[in-house]
Amino acid sequence: MCLALASLRRSTTVDPGHRWLVLAAVFAGMSLDETVAVHERLGDVVSPDFAGSGLLRHSWVVAGAVLAVAFAAVCAWALVTLPHRLRRGMVAGLAVYLGGALGVEAASGAVLDRWGEGLAYTAVTLVEEGAEMAGAAIVLCTLLGALEVRRTEAGGVDVRLAPDVAG
Repeated sequence: MCLALASLRRSTTVDPGHRWLVLAAVFAGMSLDETVAVHERLGDVVSPDFAGSGLLRHSWVVAGAVLAVAFAAVCAWALVTLPHRLRRGMVAGLAVYLGGALGVEAASGAVLDRWGEGLAYTAVTLVEEGAEMAGAAIVLCTLLGALEVRRTEAGGVDVRLAPDVAG
């Protein structure tokens, strides 16, 4: 979606759409991580002898928090020029996603320590994955709000950037 917005931005303004391309790269990285669980291997690389408990049971949580700060800085740079309505939606979606990915995942360590891999751990994992999916859906819906779709007189469809995005 961000690539499509970058292309539309480039075709309608002199702005090359670099910020959309950066967001596309960030979201591609997040998707790759969700698919192949890079974050779960990150803890072993960063601190192979780490034996945490509770909120720090999963060794990657600390490294993931550092990456989340870097991710937030890159996203802030990319989002600063967006209209308020889009910026607000993107921040909300990213907050929900990261809250699930880091916050609920960290809490799952405490649940795992206390009750093991039973129903409680499964429920927390469901909440974590649900938060990540909800955050991604909020971001996608927000990005779709950057478009203006109209039916042409010839019966086709015209897709362009919304006026406040085309700026």
